[in-house]
Amino acid sequence: MAEKHKAELAFREYLNLLKPEKVIVFSSRLWEHFFNKVGWGNHLGKINNRWNIRDLDYNGGSCKAIGLHHPSTRGFNVPEFQNIISKFLSDY
Repeated sequence: MAEKHKAELAFREYLNLLKPEKVIVFSSRLWEHFFNKVGWGNHLGKINNRWNIRDLDYNGGSCKAIGLHHPSTRGFNVPEFQNIISKFLSDY
């Protein structure tokens, strides 16, 4: 639990430092544990009725974000995820 909290604080600090416009999180586990709670921003929509898009808040702004499976996940389909990422980058 303490490690998860440290990782969450580190990610928030990363956003505060870089102030990105868009973020792709390649960890569905972190996505579910970190960003689906109060304090991170709002749900904006879905791609393919599955992949959630959120507006993540950080100090002084916010960014659009999507959480995907890590590419090392069994069954990771490169062309499918290229299409999802392309849609995220162009539509959000």
